[in-house]
Amino acid sequence: MMTMKRVYVMLLMTVMTVMAAAQTAQELLNEGNAKYEAGQMEAAIELYTQAANKGLAEAQFQLGKMYYLGESGSKDYSSASMWFKRAARQRHAKAEYGLATCYMTGDGLP
Repeated sequence: MMTMKRVYVMLLMTVMTVMAAAQTAQELLNEGNAKYEAGQMEAAIELYTQAANKGLAEAQFQLGKMYYLGESGSKDYSSASMWFKRAARQRHAKAEYGLATCYMTGDGLP
């Protein structure tokens, strides 16, 4: 039978392993920025998406901008407005402006 100390040690080791393997949203954003600057748009979108799904407003804004401007390959106003809205909910000023632009032009809205 395992003692509480052994259970605690095993649990702690598991948590530390998971934490070491997972990248933070900020690290993903930084990598995405580097890919964006290098012109590797597909890689940037993937990294921004991972960071955005972790709730990082700046990554959500970057995705919105890329979709709005067509840097993802083609313009996708619906996706742009969705990402702008998610970032704007966190008071990201540039995303609020992007969302306002979508509302003014009617781009990407139902």
